[in-house]
Amino acid sequence: MLTVVRRGQTFTAERRAMPSHQVPQGDPALVGGAVRMTIHDLYPRTLPDGAAAKRWPVAVDLDVLVPLLDPPRGSTARYLAWSYRRLPAEDRSARVSFVLWPDWYSDLALDLRVVPAGAHARPLRMQTRFTLGSDPGRPRLLKGIYLIGLTPGAWEQGVDLPEDPSELPPEQLSVMMTIEPVGVRRGAR
Repeated sequence: MLTVVRRGQTFTAERRAMPSHQVPQGDPALVGGAVRMTIHDLYPRTLPDGAAAKRWPVAVDLDVLVPLLDPPRGSTARYLAWSYRRLPAEDRSARVSFVLWPDWYSDLALDLRVVPAGAHARPLRMQTRFTLGSDPGRPRLLKGIYLIGLTPGAWEQGVDLPEDPSELPPEQLSVMMTIEPVGVRRGAR
């Protein structure tokens, strides 16, 4: 999650990534209203030159498990949201955006499958479920930018991001996703 800092009357984007599970709680204002999720692309977006390119994963698939509004309550639908292939030629999904309606009783989840570089590399599968509350160890659902790491523990600690995204260490290669409320919201009830 990237943060914004206020300095006097000026707001600036801080280039610090912070694990969303370390935020005190999710945003309860997102409950019951439309929320837009956008899967943008890899971060950094550009495949590096030379030998560094061979360290990027061979394949990435990101599925979103979307809470269903109709019964049975608590069930989800799997949406095959975004993918990337490095071989035989680089191929990636276009940016995709869709609207969700989070509530307290159903979980918005991500299922990420990564095929790392290397002939004997074993595919990785990582899953997470967002919380609007303060469930320990779960990422908080908030308005903002998320970097979904392609290796376990990629964003366990806060990290200052380089000005040039191509300088990001390969183990922090991520999928960039944003969450934003849609439409006008009522104040606290």
